[in-house]
Amino acid sequence: MDIIKKILAATDWPPSSAKGVRYTCHLAKTLQAQATIAHVFHAAEYNSAARGMGVASGRTETDNLLVKLLEQDKQRLQQFLDQHLSDLKAELDMEQVVEMGEPHTRVRRFPDR
Repeated sequence: MDIIKKILAATDWPPSSAKGVRYTCHLAKTLQAQATIAHVFHAAEYNSAARGMGVASGRTETDNLLVKLLEQDKQRLQQFLDQHLSDLKAELDMEQVVEMGEPHTRVRRFPDR
């Protein structure tokens, strides 16, 4: 029988996703598995946000803003976990991941990490 070693929970921030993330963490704790909590943001949405914030069309400026937006989402994930998992975090082997890309392809790659 294969032992489950890693469990992935993807979130896009709504309160309803917190229930799924909590369930994943409870399951990971029970199975003594690692919980990976991930948010993958579509690159086109970051580019749209960059344009909406009035960033010039220069590649360097856009790249700098994309890095800032990615860091903001990392902080947002931390806040999400603090709000919804504060009672479980200390008891878990948990990885937090925020990446930019195509969500449906990035999430499929997480088990291979």
